[in-house]
Amino acid sequence: MMATTNSSKYIGEYEKIIKCTSRRPAKGTSGGFTTTLLVNLMEAGQIDTAFVVDSEGTKSFYKEATTVEEIINCRGSKYQLLSPFPLLKNIDKNKKYAIVVLPCQVKKVREISKKNNNAIKLIIGLFCGFMLERKAPDRLVKSLGIEKADVKKIEYRGGKFPGGFKLQTHSGKTVFWPKKYYTLLNKMFAPKACLACPRFSAESADIAVGDAWEEVEYSRVILRNETALKYFEYAKKDLVVKESGFEDIYNTQWHLIQFKKRGVKVRRKVFNFREKYDKLPLYERLTSYFFVYEIFFFKKIRNLLLRMNFKTLFRINQLIRKIDFFIGKFNKKYMENSLKDEEKSGKEKNGSR
Repeated sequence: MMATTNSSKYIGEYEKIIKCTSRRPAKGTSGGFTTTLLVNLMEAGQIDTAFVVDSEGTKSFYKEATTVEEIINCRGSKYQLLSPFPLLKNIDKNKKYAIVVLPCQVKKVREISKKNNNAIKLIIGLFCGFMLERKAPDRLVKSLGIEKADVKKIEYRGGKFPGGFKLQTHSGKTVFWPKKYYTLLNKMFAPKACLACPRFSAESADIAVGDAWEEVEYSRVILRNETALKYFEYAKKDLVVKESGFEDIYNTQWHLIQFKKRGVKVRRKVFNFREKYDKLPLYERLTSYFFVYEIFFFKKIRNLLLRMNFKTLFRINQLIRKIDFFIGKFNKKYMENSLKDEEKSGKEKNGSR
């Protein structure tokens, strides 16, 4: 029997939304769902290879993980804008692959898979606000007075949940910035392409994965189709699973949803995309302009910011977060009204069947 598909204009179509954490000892900061799923699929012979992101020093890069150990070693978030497509040029039509990508990359991955006998069996997409430019880690390391060659490991979500930027050197030095302190980096190094992107929760992937912010060390998982439900069964034994829903996503990430899904109309206009959109209410339109020009401003002065000490950056980041959420909170009513309209439309549609 086919499952009933649910739908939301903010997160796309899906079969089920859950939150879960891994029972396995090796897991990432936010529940370890992706690593656990890929490991179980490889152990069960459902995939031969997983395209995942590894790192060395300040650099992150895609690799083909062909063993369980390689998958485990690649666990954890890497907030750099990376491309999997050079590796996908050489996929074997007779092998079975899984891949972890950003929302903006899903469509092209599907096209490549179709041209290669549907060799990519599972596409896992990550929730995404925006990434960092590839040069961001090098610039940050330099600002800390650390030689690039001395960097042993960088973790973007190292330490206990919610983690933070953790840098370890070969000479024994460790630098740790809690996540709420270093989010200013996002605004300093956000790529232009990310600012024009409306994709938030990997709407076209088989499975979408993000943080379940209301629960410590849990992954939010959107199972979008029958493929997702099928492969999820292979990992259930190693997961603690709880029910979730769109309400949880909205309650914990409404600010990001507004920025990505509604504010994109303004951002794309700033970038001269010649597209027609329904106008947003005046206040929401103004705040959307504020957010995009705020990012432009911090990108412009990032050299100055990187010369400041940690405590000063922390205070600036605290102030900016307070301003963002203060002016943004009034946008919730517009989103809630649109959700009510969507719910009403859905009921009328179901009632007419």
